[in-house]
Amino acid sequence: MSINISLEEAQERVLNHTSRLAPESVPILEALGRVSAEDLYADSDLPAVQQSAVDGYAVASAGEGGMDKYYIVGHLCLGDNPQVPLKPGQAMGVLTGGNLPSGTIAVVPHEKVQIQDDYLEAMEVIKAGNNIKQAGEDYVQGDLLVARGSVISPGHIGLLAAYGKESICVYRKPRVAVLCLSRHVIPWQLKPEPGQIRDSNGPLLSALVRQDGGLLVAAKTVGKDETSVKTVALDLLQQADILIITGGTYTKGDSEARLLMEDLGAEILYWDVPIQPGSHTGASVLNSRLLFALSGNPGACA
Repeated sequence: MSINISLEEAQERVLNHTSRLAPESVPILEALGRVSAEDLYADSDLPAVQQSAVDGYAVASAGEGGMDKYYIVGHLCLGDNPQVPLKPGQAMGVLTGGNLPSGTIAVVPHEKVQIQDDYLEAMEVIKAGNNIKQAGEDYVQGDLLVARGSVISPGHIGLLAAYGKESICVYRKPRVAVLCLSRHVIPWQLKPEPGQIRDSNGPLLSALVRQDGGLLVAAKTVGKDETSVKTVALDLLQQADILIITGGTYTKGDSEARLLMEDLGAEILYWDVPIQPGSHTGASVLNSRLLFALSGNPGACA
């Protein structure tokens, strides 16, 4: 068994023995921070049609004689679906994000126009395509929206909503149990007797598990009785994908946590990592379940 392997090698060994969890479908509003179990692709262009990028006036090509004045034939509200195309020399009022009438070659911002007697005169050079958001500018049909293995962000959720997705397939959260080995440590809710201390590592690890996307299923404190310790550990492993053992990693040159892992039949992945604090730490695997041993010292445990 390797002693004092590097932190990076310890991490690699853990990753090499980490099984992929089963997928499950969750509503997109519950998917934040979850890991996508599927590739999701755009089933249409976004936006689906040309839209205005500014509040202003959609203009067609210049009228006869190339005049820079355009006759305003109407105004569109958001949600309107223009049916009549613009003809040369015509303009139509539009709003940001609104659909554009066919025949539009550019949109002129409202602050860049002068209007008199229903005629618009641009105060800037009109260039084809100006201020037009083209169909498919954000995403084209077939583009990858969310890659498998991505951690779902608020941006992903907004994008999925834009495509009408109600749910997404994500990997199940890892179930984690915490086991504290010490005869003088008691559950944090109890009042300690002389010589006893409250368990702070259990709540600390529980919070870290939740922070990193895990699901805490149990947190137990046990004493030195080997039979009861093994029984509790086996019960926790029936509930969890990961068992974190805190305490008992180094006692007079021995390790109760390592002896427990070996008694359970787990394969030791590493023991001792040259980091301070917390060098007396280890990991093992049992039937695809990961077991970790951390120091009982709260600072080293963290």
